[in-house]
Amino acid sequence: MARALRYIFAFTLIVSVVWPTGAAIGMGLSTAMSILLLIFQKVKLNVRLLWPFLGYFVLLLSSILWSSDAQSATRGVEVQLSFLLLPFIANVLSATGYSRADLYVDLRLTLLVSFVFMGVDAYNAMAESSFIESIAGSQLSLPFVHRAYFMNYIVLAIFIWLSSESKHGVLDWVLIASMVLMLWVLQGRMNILAFAAATCLGGFAAVVKKSRRFLFGSLASLVLLMVFYVADFIPTRFDEDVAKEVQTSDDGVPQSNSRFFLWEMGASVWGDNLLLGVGVGDVQQELNNQYEEVGYEFALIRSYNCHNQYLQTAVTIGILGLLFMISIFLLPLASAIKNRDILLLCWVVYIGLAILTESYFVRFHGAFFISGITSLLWFTTRRA
Repeated sequence: MARALRYIFAFTLIVSVVWPTGAAIGMGLSTAMSILLLIFQKVKLNVRLLWPFLGYFVLLLSSILWSSDAQSATRGVEVQLSFLLLPFIANVLSATGYSRADLYVDLRLTLLVSFVFMGVDAYNAMAESSFIESIAGSQLSLPFVHRAYFMNYIVLAIFIWLSSESKHGVLDWVLIASMVLMLWVLQGRMNILAFAAATCLGGFAAVVKKSRRFLFGSLASLVLLMVFYVADFIPTRFDEDVAKEVQTSDDGVPQSNSRFFLWEMGASVWGDNLLLGVGVGDVQQELNNQYEEVGYEFALIRSYNCHNQYLQTAVTIGILGLLFMISIFLLPLASAIKNRDILLLCWVVYIGLAILTESYFVRFHGAFFISGITSLLWFTTRRA
């Protein structure tokens, strides 16, 4: 049954980027298999590691009670169901011997499937333009995954590879260089900055731990990013017309996606509901009401979220929910420092910075990947 769980989890991760329904099915089957392992093989759970995720989800679920839109509330909870299920699955996986090497194998297959779809997207775009022009403005889209969300998969693969102690050849280094290039091509700016910051911190930790491979790899990654920046061979993802729209404002209200203004709007909504938030069912409507009140038509038409997961959580379930969410990152960070776990350290720092400009948990892929990977890396830190 342990092997069956590994295969099901691998399937879940691989299809997550192209078939969200399949990932949801895989998550359900993994949960069922984990329960069977608990019953028949007496697998012991480390319950202490589960409480931050459980506390966050229980509070999110409870917010249905103070949400006026029950249907939206139910849908919002369903999107984040992974915060309840995946830490449980990760706990059982780690208890039955699932390792980070196994995760890397599954992740490589996931990226392989992803690149096939991305290659088709780029090929189709090239029918009307050059390859470089096809990248500008393109998500290099997977069917259901935004660029910023997919970049998390790539960053994790780089971190796992750099922290691995197994021997790799020249082709492996070429692969990692290609991954760094892909980060630049996708142009998720906060993801790139978060990756650079986490890599710098990881390089410092590598000096302390005397990990030459991670130190060299982190320095090489930073140099590559600088070369890509200086070369400027990938054009901006905004075309000229959109760029002009971004720079235009009217009476102090942006006419485009201004994250600072979105944060101001979110903070205003939270200010009226500090303790418990507005509830998972009403959060988007309350934000839209705020946009309408100040005349922020660009955000209102698109029903923009807060574009900051910390603020999004605070608006949704208040300061208590925010504390639970922060604990999901702070506790693994403490474990990483205690165990000198460079991989966990880099991942937590990276994702903690990346969510400053994206509300990842409002989409299935964001909640799925962050809850699953963070818990799995945390639960396996003693074997790192």
